[in-house]
Amino acid sequence: MIKSKYKSCVYIQQAVYLAPTEIRTCCQRFFVDGRIKGDVVIMSHNESGDITFDNILKQKEKLIHEINNGLDDRCDGCSLLIEKEWKKVNDEKINVISFENHSVCNMKCIYCSDTYYGGEKESYSLSDLLNSMRGKVSGDLHIAWGGGEPTARKDFENTFVMVNDMFSPRTQMIFTNALKYSKSIKSALNAGTAYVTTSTDAGSEETFRAVRQSKGMSKVFNNLRRYSVGSAEQVTIKYIFTELNYSQDELDGFISNVISHDLIDCNFLISANFKEEIIEDDRIAAMAYLYFSLLEKDIYNVSFDDHVFTRVRDIGSKLGVLLSHYDVSGKVSQIFNAKNYIANHSKSIVLWGSGEFAKYLVSTSKLIQTGSVHIEKVVDGLKDNLGRSFSGLIVQSPDAITDKNFVIIASVNYHGHIMRQLFKKGFDTSRIIPNFML
Repeated sequence: MIKSKYKSCVYIQQAVYLAPTEIRTCCQRFFVDGRIKGDVVIMSHNESGDITFDNILKQKEKLIHEINNGLDDRCDGCSLLIEKEWKKVNDEKINVISFENHSVCNMKCIYCSDTYYGGEKESYSLSDLLNSMRGKVSGDLHIAWGGGEPTARKDFENTFVMVNDMFSPRTQMIFTNALKYSKSIKSALNAGTAYVTTSTDAGSEETFRAVRQSKGMSKVFNNLRRYSVGSAEQVTIKYIFTELNYSQDELDGFISNVISHDLIDCNFLISANFKEEIIEDDRIAAMAYLYFSLLEKDIYNVSFDDHVFTRVRDIGSKLGVLLSHYDVSGKVSQIFNAKNYIANHSKSIVLWGSGEFAKYLVSTSKLIQTGSVHIEKVVDGLKDNLGRSFSGLIVQSPDAITDKNFVIIASVNYHGHIMRQLFKKGFDTSRIIPNFML
């Protein structure tokens, strides 16, 4: 197939994001000069004619043309926009479909907006659009279900089954508030083809109601327990920090709910309101407290999302002072001091991961830049990456890790999966260094 060199990204090339009255290129959000950008709309039902797949492709081609001729700056500043040889859009197969085609929701979270809970339904025939995509979808299809709240729609179960029968997606990421339980979601979890992400954002019913503008925290935790039975590694529980939910009592209450509902083997993601470019230090300290406190309870599948990861690293030198305001235990202090331990005693680490996040981690690490720590080995669980060069080292199999190594997990999406592999090997958890400390 003919390729041409121009600026584009994998989402413009291969993704379709469905909104109620428009089609977007992606769900990326980023700041440029203090202004939030992203979520670029390529087609509106009222302005661009009928929303059909052929028209979507035409609008993708138009966007690429205007980006490369300086006529559209909406993607400027996005790290995913790359100039290289790309296939023509018509020659691509769609490998991401995001269903945000309605804003029907049974909550009104304070960090959200009526874009996602306004009660709007799609202005086009979803079934007709999907039928027009037959034969143009990759066999390696990944689907995201959002909204709104996916399960709040009365037709969700039928739509979910229809999409699965039509496209047989390899994976599905379902963003649900878990206020309503879905048998179809549970079946997909059992089949190993689905992943659930739910924000709880509270440790008490009172705060849950204040943040989520809905009652039902116990129902959410109970439904998460039902989803997680036999599928814990496919369930991610998210805590989005706001000005209302970062007290120590609230965070301790959240951890108590996790333990009492048998959710300790799930994945945990610490986040913040994406609309906030600047997050205050005291809230960052609270995020670190939650991270370390989960580890203290032997809950190890914990990571920060990319919105807060850099902030936690940025105030690393202040964390000790900031955390002094919290009642922390011995293991928390031990893990927190691991950064100094590897710098003063080991000076070498094994990096698990060789992808984009690993490159970012190494290139921004002050410990590596100052020579306080060096990478001894790079390992990766993906066979396609073995034998490649990364940071001057040949990528090896995880079997190269010994019980004398210190390991840093250089992955966000597979963090929990890698932790589980280390557990199966009987690896000493005290030798796993939190990646934000590098």
